[in-house]
Amino acid sequence: MEFSKIMKALFVVGDGFEDLELFTTAAILRKTMTVTIASISATTIASASAVKITADKRLGEIATSEYSLLLLPTFEGMETSQKLVSLIQEFDKENKIIIAMSRAPLLLAKAGVLENKIATIYPGFESRIPRPRDAKIVIDKNIITSRSPSDTQELALKLVEILQGKAVAKKIWEKMTG
Repeated sequence: MEFSKIMKALFVVGDGFEDLELFTTAAILRKTMTVTIASISATTIASASAVKITADKRLGEIATSEYSLLLLPTFEGMETSQKLVSLIQEFDKENKIIIAMSRAPLLLAKAGVLENKIATIYPGFESRIPRPRDAKIVIDKNIITSRSPSDTQELALKLVEILQGKAVAKKIWEKMTG
């Protein structure tokens, strides 16, 4: 069986999600694995720049056993979803990869999964996570965090490298850059 068929990525988003974080990462990951976009609320959601998308599923329809990794772009009201906090805790308990972008590491802190781990976060929010680091991307065991939307392409390629190897990531980069 092809590795890409085994790997399944789950993005969880809500209204006001950061366009670059979802679209860029999903586009790159779709080259190597199955991607599902779940909404914490309505099926149709709008990005920060008013691009409307239809989610594949709603958060309540998600079974963690179906997915290999969880990706959390920044979106409005993300810290208020107890269902999302519980999902993060489930993924962490199963030692699955959790990726939090920009301000989304705030969710990881709320879920208690950053207690003994280092992470990066959008500038100005460092005091709201336990052990912040000033870096574009920080990897600590199963937790991967990125600092800002401008780091999204690098993050996505790093994920491909971790999950599928340097050769696959290089091939994708070469196709992207011509």
